[in-house]
Amino acid sequence: MKSLISLLTFFILSHLTYADIFQIKGKVKNVQQQGQAALVSKSFMLDVAQAKFSKGTDVELSFKYLDTSEGSFFVTYLTNDSLDKSYETKTAQKVADAVKFKGSGKWASYKVILKDVNFDQEHSKFDISIAGKPKPISLANISLKVAETKAVVKAEKASKPNVLMIIVDDLNSYVGAFGDKQALTPNVDKFVASGVKFTRTYCQYPVCGPSRASFLSGLYPERSGVLNNTAYLREANKTAVNLFEHFKNSGYWTGAAGKVFHSKFGLYEKGVSLDEYEYCRNADNPQRLLLQEKFMASGTKGKFQEYYKKNRVNDQGERVLNYGTPLKDEEHGDGRSARKVTRWLTDYQSNKPFMIACGLVKPHVPFYAPKKYFDMYDENKLEFDDVPEDHWVNKPKIAGVKGYQRFGAKIGVNDRAIRAENLKAYLACISFMDAQVKVILDGLKASGQEDNTIVIFMSDHGFQLGEHFMYGKVTLFEECAKVPFAIRLPKNVNNGKVSDSFAELVDIFPTLIDLCKLPATPQKLSGKSLVPVLKNPMVKVRDFSYTVVSRGQKLGRTVRNDIWRYTHWDNDKDIELYNIVDDPKQNKNLANSPEYKDVVSQMDKLLKSALDKK
Repeated sequence: MKSLISLLTFFILSHLTYADIFQIKGKVKNVQQQGQAALVSKSFMLDVAQAKFSKGTDVELSFKYLDTSEGSFFVTYLTNDSLDKSYETKTAQKVADAVKFKGSGKWASYKVILKDVNFDQEHSKFDISIAGKPKPISLANISLKVAETKAVVKAEKASKPNVLMIIVDDLNSYVGAFGDKQALTPNVDKFVASGVKFTRTYCQYPVCGPSRASFLSGLYPERSGVLNNTAYLREANKTAVNLFEHFKNSGYWTGAAGKVFHSKFGLYEKGVSLDEYEYCRNADNPQRLLLQEKFMASGTKGKFQEYYKKNRVNDQGERVLNYGTPLKDEEHGDGRSARKVTRWLTDYQSNKPFMIACGLVKPHVPFYAPKKYFDMYDENKLEFDDVPEDHWVNKPKIAGVKGYQRFGAKIGVNDRAIRAENLKAYLACISFMDAQVKVILDGLKASGQEDNTIVIFMSDHGFQLGEHFMYGKVTLFEECAKVPFAIRLPKNVNNGKVSDSFAELVDIFPTLIDLCKLPATPQKLSGKSLVPVLKNPMVKVRDFSYTVVSRGQKLGRTVRNDIWRYTHWDNDKDIELYNIVDDPKQNKNLANSPEYKDVVSQMDKLLKSALDKK
């Protein structure tokens, strides 16, 4: 048996196309003859001879893969990561790319540039990993060589305006510029004051994946086809063209770092709608660091690895962890994303205009940020109002979700200690995010492109920190649907002004098309251009906002106008009506009160009009 494996290994290595010798670790399940050497495995762990590629080299990896009917593969490698010098003494595993199978059944060619490699066997068991999910992959003709570099000449500024988007995850209105007195957000506040602030902007779905698919496609969620976190826009709606794709097709250079598209979909979009995409990880695992601290402090006997396996939170997240880490800003994923975008801005060398987005994950759970940001807040001094204990008596059960359990909260119980602890951690992450915004905007200023760049600051949806006894998102209350939003146009005389016009995140796509004078998209967009508001903040382009969320096979839909928020949960019994002016915390549901029967009827018609237009 051993001799057979050795023979197979010799056969494989003898057919590799590049002279560098590397070993394939793990079991080779099969060898196929299709006119070329083919390897079939779930994961290929490649150890590359260190002498062949000096540290800091850019390496071109190419191979052929069998394009099967489902799944994908990821390419991960070790990098020197010169964004952070401390990485020179740590293993930095970087996801370079992900490719979604299309199901052609044919062999396809693939090439990727691995930037700033650090193939140092001293730190890791592999230099390059090519892993297939969920099924095994077939590879052939693996080749490695030093990547060619092309000399570029600094070009003049592009004729069309550039676009820079800062997209924050799970950020509600806990921002100084949007009225919160406790959040320390000087950099976001400064930016908002330099542009047009929209005080009534709403997401179209209060969950990451569907919200991003909606505003990136410019389509309401029912039209985008993405109503959960697992659906991929390109598969859910084959005729939709996303924002970056449209700009790239119109002559823009497009790049994104961090969480812009949801989950792995950003990697899938690299080379399609995105010229560059950077997936940024933390330098170290904060959960491991936290548990190491607890392990040392407890004096627990035994090996830490056993303690870690027993106490770590699984992928589904049984509970939320709050932790002020010992890592520096630039060692957190968001810090690295901000610095990657800054590098793109300052090193940009093209006569093409650019469309760049930085997706900042925090304050998304887990609440990890450098300790100095946790130290900015005293949980004993944080202010918040208790929720009436009978808050849910007059509300349909379907309106709530059980996410609060992960935070240690209970319905009907005002546990102020739990709320203060989580609020402190959430605000700490917001202040950390705020510092990364400064890094990005300083980079834009240093690039010399500031006076030709449209800048957008936004969140994908809101978040609850004890309001309604809820924690997290996935509800249709004001706290989940409303988002901070501001646009700064170069030399706009209305910068610094405030608009009370209703706006929706689907409006971003048509607004940018209008501002950059691009052709219309093939598919009619759901949004409206906000350019009239940017020209005159007193103008209103919408009279109400629309948001949707799913509950299994049912859809809950809500509309908000100047006075009322009305929500319908797929049947006429489960409805909500709140007077936002008199009852901004939405404590009292008036939907079943006879005296508001006419209001319910009017708002129901408004909701149906939104459905007709969606």
